Amino acid sequence: MDEYNQYLDIMYGLIMLGFFVFGTTGNLLALFYFIQKIKKVPALIYTMITCNDITISLFMLPMALSYFNNRNPMLFSSGFFCNFWGVVWLVVFRLSVYFVVLMSVSRTMCMVSPFRKIRASTVVGVTVSYTVLLLLQALVPFWYHHSFVYNRSCVQCFSLLHEIFPVSSTEFIIFYAVLILFEYCAPIIPTLLSCILSIVILSRNKDAHHCEEVTTSDVRRQRVKREAAITVVLFSLVYIFCNIPLVLYELMTTVELYKYDSKKVYYGWDGHALYYRNFVAVVSVGLNSTANAALYFLRMRMVRRFTYKTIRSLKRKSGNVPQSTLTYRNTASTVEFSENL
Repeated sequence: MDEYNQYLDIMYGLIMLGFFVFGTTGNLLALFYFIQKIKKVPALIYTMITCNDITISLFMLPMALSYFNNRNPMLFSSGFFCNFWGVVWLVVFRLSVYFVVLMSVSRTMCMVSPFRKIRASTVVGVTVSYTVLLLLQALVPFWYHHSFVYNRSCVQCFSLLHEIFPVSSTEFIIFYAVLILFEYCAPIIPTLLSCILSIVILSRNKDAHHCEEVTTSDVRRQRVKREAAITVVLFSLVYIFCNIPLVLYELMTTVELYKYDSKKVYYGWDGHALYYRNFVAVVSVGLNSTANAALYFLRMRMVRRFTYKTIRSLKRKSGNVPQSTLTYRNTASTVEFSENL
């Protein structure tokens, strides 16, 4: 009996298509701006985040096409594409978590110790090292002569860990603990703590400024740093909002994994259609990437200016608008880059 709901599949397909269009476009515009300021550490981190989010948004298209076509493989029917998609998805999926932790913890460190600067070389070195580690982990199935295959229930290509190692084996426990619990579930703890600490520090600083006499330049500098800190807190809150359901799902799955057989674990929550699993494991990731693009536009004045300028330039080239100046109103909060994140 086919457990797939045609209308829900179309809805999921439309959602992922929306992530593909808006997530890719929004993050590309932000990337073009950040890359111009890449010598500054905040812009460097945002550049890496937008590159990762662009990849996630692009990878939504193959899944959307499969949802629109009764979950048939479509692009995933190519063995090379399926393996490529599976490996890269595992890497960018976890890198999105790493970048949120990097951004939130780095910003908190700067707030606690304002005179300590974070070196760009350190950020790049740690990021490259962690990316290589994730890539090696994603290639583990090939070492054991397994490949990534299309799973119609999950509408994506992956290699199930329990098909490589027995559930009760030491190898399975180690890899599962590292890939799921340590690399995905655990990072939410420092992110949440950094977010809470940042909010406390921001609140105290606001109260302290009311009691001190400061110059205009000091006020502007503090405002810039405060707005930047608020933006990082918002990024962290979006990440927590989008990923809490998946973290809970993975923790509950871990418990079930050692109580029942693997088939019950992977197909016992909402049947073979796995609508809930696909929502918390895929839709939430795409939502996070698209929401990041929206935050860039809403919170960063220079990104808005760059976006309006780019749109105006494209319209002029197409001959749709006169040479008059495009006007707009700045109503959202603004953020500029400071030397510290």
